[in-house]
Amino acid sequence: MKKSKFPDAFETERLEKGYGKIDDQGEEVTLVLGHKDIRKCAHNWKTYQSGGTVGRIVIPSEEHIRETRQRHLIVF
Repeated sequence: MKKSKFPDAFETERLEKGYGKIDDQGEEVTLVLGHKDIRKCAHNWKTYQSGGTVGRIVIPSEEHIRETRQRHLIVF
């Protein structure tokens, strides 16, 4: 696979910590940044779960950042 021509916005966090934090519409969200780290989280999901209701994915409103409504399709 070729390296992307786009810069890696999380390169420093990926190399130093393996995770990063972002502000998502006023809520701090932790991003797991490495493939191996994501696999660890998946295998140890009880440690890395969010505490949210099982089976419910909250999609925040985007009214203040876009005029056209976007439809979301979630497949399980």
